[in-house]
Amino acid sequence: MAVAFAWMFGQAKPSGSELLVGILVPKLSSRTIQKAVGVVGCIIMPHNVFLHSALVQSREVDKRQKHRVQEAINYYTIESTIALAVSFMINLFVTTVFAKGFYNTDQADSIGLVNAGQYLQDKYGGGVFPILYIWGIGLLAAGQSSTITGTYAGQFIMGGFLNFKMKKWLRALITRSCAIIPTIIVALVFDSSEATLDVLNEWLNVLQSMQIPFALIPLLCLVSKEQIMGSFKIGPLYQTVAWLVAALVIMINGYLLLEFFSSEVSGVVYTGFVTVFTASYGWEEMGTSALVDSISSFLNLSSSRHIDLDPFEKYYKRVEELLIVLKPVADAASINSHLVSEERIGKSFDDLTQDVDHSIDLFRSWHAFSSKVYFVLQIESLIPKMRETIVDTFHFLMSFESNLPDELSPPSLEKCLEKVKQLSYEEISSVIDGALRDQRDGAGPTPEVLVRIGENTGLRSNQEILIEAVALERQKEIAEQSENNSEVEFLDQLIVIVNRMHERLLLIKQTQTSSVAILADFFCPLSLEVMTDPVIVSSGQTYEKAFIKRWIDLGLKVCPKTRQTLTHTTLIPNYTVKALIANWCETNDVKLPDPNKSTSLNELSPLLSCTDSVPNAPGRSSVSSTTRGSVENGQTSENHHHLRSPSAASSVSNEDSPRAEANENSEESPHATPYSSDASGEIRSGPLAAATTSAAAPPRRDLSDFSPKFMDRRSRGQFWRRPSERLGSRIVSAPSNETRRELIEVENQVKKLVEELKSSSLDVQRQATAEIRLLAKHNMDNRIVIGNSGAIVLLVELLHSTDSATQENAVTALLNLSINDNNKSLIAQAGAIEPLIHVLQNGSSEAKENAAATLFSLSVIEELKIKIGQSGAIGPLVDLLGNGTPRGKKDAATALFNLSIHQENKGTIVQSGAVRYLIDLMDPAAGMVDKAVAVLANLATIPEGRNAIGQEGGIGLLVEVVELGSARGKENAAAALLQLSTNSGRFCNMVLQEGAVPPLVALSQSGTPRAREKAQALLSYFRNQRHGNAGRG
Repeated sequence: MAVAFAWMFGQAKPSGSELLVGILVPKLSSRTIQKAVGVVGCIIMPHNVFLHSALVQSREVDKRQKHRVQEAINYYTIESTIALAVSFMINLFVTTVFAKGFYNTDQADSIGLVNAGQYLQDKYGGGVFPILYIWGIGLLAAGQSSTITGTYAGQFIMGGFLNFKMKKWLRALITRSCAIIPTIIVALVFDSSEATLDVLNEWLNVLQSMQIPFALIPLLCLVSKEQIMGSFKIGPLYQTVAWLVAALVIMINGYLLLEFFSSEVSGVVYTGFVTVFTASYGWEEMGTSALVDSISSFLNLSSSRHIDLDPFEKYYKRVEELLIVLKPVADAASINSHLVSEERIGKSFDDLTQDVDHSIDLFRSWHAFSSKVYFVLQIESLIPKMRETIVDTFHFLMSFESNLPDELSPPSLEKCLEKVKQLSYEEISSVIDGALRDQRDGAGPTPEVLVRIGENTGLRSNQEILIEAVALERQKEIAEQSENNSEVEFLDQLIVIVNRMHERLLLIKQTQTSSVAILADFFCPLSLEVMTDPVIVSSGQTYEKAFIKRWIDLGLKVCPKTRQTLTHTTLIPNYTVKALIANWCETNDVKLPDPNKSTSLNELSPLLSCTDSVPNAPGRSSVSSTTRGSVENGQTSENHHHLRSPSAASSVSNEDSPRAEANENSEESPHATPYSSDASGEIRSGPLAAATTSAAAPPRRDLSDFSPKFMDRRSRGQFWRRPSERLGSRIVSAPSNETRRELIEVENQVKKLVEELKSSSLDVQRQATAEIRLLAKHNMDNRIVIGNSGAIVLLVELLHSTDSATQENAVTALLNLSINDNNKSLIAQAGAIEPLIHVLQNGSSEAKENAAATLFSLSVIEELKIKIGQSGAIGPLVDLLGNGTPRGKKDAATALFNLSIHQENKGTIVQSGAVRYLIDLMDPAAGMVDKAVAVLANLATIPEGRNAIGQEGGIGLLVEVVELGSARGKENAAAALLQLSTNSGRFCNMVLQEGAVPPLVALSQSGTPRAREKAQALLSYFRNQRHGNAGRG
């Protein structure tokens, strides 16, 4: 069409300047406004607006990824712009050709559709391609385009865009009245003469323009809603302009409509009759024909590319089986319109149509990364309702006393009814509801229930479980945007269920992998295998390279563990964790798995047989025979193990959060000290002090930390939950019914203690803080209860108490509460950092120790490392490092280590004089060599740190550690010496003069993988320096 009319435009050869002026400065008179509006209707055809809107909905776009949505919008904009531009150019070509040839001529008033081609032929000829035929081809193409577009648009219009709840016949009546009735009115007013045919053509275009508001107003409403468009909704300025333009078009159309009916009233009466006839036709036919159309639409979904995905395929077949039985009955009823006059049958057909349409929406909107659990719950609530309505409809038809076709005869309907009744299915939604109910009651779902849910929802592998968790998070975001709080809460509970499934797999995998307990951080969260090629993603988490790459290649741009959006997809090798794993495997004679042979399908169901053998499974409590350490007569047994990972600049050892639970009345009970495999540092082990149960004489130390090889698998499973999760804190360990009763007692006790904390009596406050301290020592559930009670804010206020015992109890209680990740955030939000610094400066020895330990616990959160450093905590910690008790020095060193991971804190630590104290603590008699060297290795990455180490005589001691220290001490000392030597020629000579080469050679052959790497790098540097000097000589 465009080519044909462009050919005519070329033959006419209009003046370009006059054409441009006419476009930019249009001149409209009262005689031409009708034609101008008609041109607008031709260009912005309303059915094109509907069609483009429908096509946008039918195209698959990953709405979870903002850049994908933006990309789709850009393409839609280009597509719409091209479509409107082509339509505009076609009208421009036609108008220009006729204006150039016949403006102000005698023929102008006599040209119409019938004779236009002949006039054009007489005027322009056409040569090889007669313009008469070109005009005919253009008209034919225009007619075909309008017919096809109108047909598709009509189909989508009937489907509806606004989600109004109305009957099919009513929607058909409205849309037909808006789209068809006006056209019939115009056709009836004019007779069939050639002159009126041209007028009719003009008015058909005007009617198209009149329908523009019916397309634009809903469109503007939809794109202005944030719950639909999210961040892509149109802004206030764009909204204002768009509504003004729409209002202008409506006003012009209204004026034309009034003008038309004031001069053409003769056909109104007959038009009323046609309107009534059309409406009655729509009323009578829509009930059954709409159901037939909906069934056909559903059966066409079988060609969907997701049809073979589980559980999509299973539930599609269930609905398909029902509709295959229903379809012959609906087909037969659609040709017996008198059936619909029966109210019960008509309502049944309407209800079925709505149910089928709903199922179509569910299946069409589902994609590979949609939530399977949420989909199953929705579709399982719909199928029984649909089945019941079908049964009722068949009963109604069987009781209908009238001559009906064979398909609707009682015997045929009886057979259909029997088939439907035989289609009964197991509903996993009842199992999920039961699991949610158990979870709310505190017991939690059993492993068997988790397996059953996984089997029936298609969550049979770890990867599928992680994708499901991400999908539920996205669904929750949608609910939050629409402020549907009950839905948000429900989705939170579903997320917890899925998290339990993941933890279950992790626990089973840890148990089966080796007879030797393995640190959970050595396992890839995706593969559930010990990592052989660990890499770090932008969220800071570590994964097996092959598995995280496969995850990203699937189009998932979120971290499986934290569910944060990945800012980039670069995979950075984590050599630290790789070396740790290699060293552990070498020590324990464990062979690493082949990542190429590993599979992401870590099946859940085949592992059900291991239920009883897995210790501390989610929802169960157990006690391991592993002994954390002995506490006798107030003496503390300590066994410190060091693990290292790169700091920001130097790949030296890091320390992480003491997440271990406090000693529970000195009973033997397994607990863990998890650390992040991305910042794997020193793991503090052994109880830090004696514990007693007397409130009057509270235990000197409540927080315990343990050796990595005695790690309890239960608490390690908690790594999946983010601290910010609302329900995460409620499911650390799902208690039994007996434990649940105990928790209720604890909750009541804590409420009473919170009120006592508010008392003005020092004695009452002292007793209340002592009891909370003991409760926080006992187990994780108590810590959760206390954290949720509002006690933390009151405890923080009591850090300024003038009563030393109250202050000690408050700071120790906060230390124990900080073991829970949620409580860490609550303590920080309560403004505890400055009060903790106050205790560091003014408290008793024990209070200072626990204040330092609490700051260390809080510093696990990255942003708090910065805040603690900026709040002035480093000076008091350094003072405690130099002048505190032995326990206080260890706590200060641990906290300073964590703070030294952040680059900005390193200079402050050096300026505060920490290096001198750290070097003093390298005396083996102090029992802190490894701790001191770990901090020095971090400080050696900045010039001030290196200068201080050199000036304080630390180089000789570092060489001594390389020769005589522990494996981790040697490793960190070598890292520090490497920094000193490669950044200063003077320090390099000092290292050589201290006799570092022999112990470095020995370390390069027998140390840990990372120690060997550092030693070899340092020896290579020495050789290069020697050869360089020789060359210059």
